[in-house]
Amino acid sequence: MPVDLELEFEKSLNAKTYFLSLSRSDKRNILQWLVLAKRPETRQNRITEIVALTDQTLKPKQFRAPKKA
Repeated sequence: MPVDLELEFEKSLNAKTYFLSLSRSDKRNILQWLVLAKRPETRQNRITEIVALTDQTLKPKQFRAPKKA
């Protein structure tokens, strides 16, 4: 896990617990999305989004299953 993400997770134990409970492929996809950020601002925004959503036991929007009609 990237150090900067780990530091943010230390501020929210619920977020870290939920993130670690995700499937291996979900974690890999989220981490890949983070690592592919080209600008430092984008990376920080993604870290903030990951921690905020996992604290609410949610995945980032693009990694959620589509809702059925």
